[in-house]
Amino acid sequence: MTLEGTEFDKKSLRFFTKHNPDWDELAKDCVAFSNARGGRILIGIEDDADEPYPGQKVLENIVEAIAKRIPQITLNVGVLPRKMTAGNGGEYNEVQVFRDR
Repeated sequence: MTLEGTEFDKKSLRFFTKHNPDWDELAKDCVAFSNARGGRILIGIEDDADEPYPGQKVLENIVEAIAKRIPQITLNVGVLPRKMTAGNGGEYNEVQVFRDR
């Protein structure tokens, strides 16, 4: 199991199944990674797991929502969200956070 830390974090897909996602919480993590060395956030993988649930599907609009919302509520934080598929067929979102120079 990969440990979360200063360059890596995991969040449950439930983050996006709520009626109002906690964008401030995601932005806080992105800002912290950006101010350090950059990092990755995997959305759709539980804290105690290495992969998403088998067969898990994520909506395409989540990637677009992350790409739009994080730059709107942060300053100089670059992110590259992508929809990914794990070896077990489950989907998740990977958010690459770039280091602020």
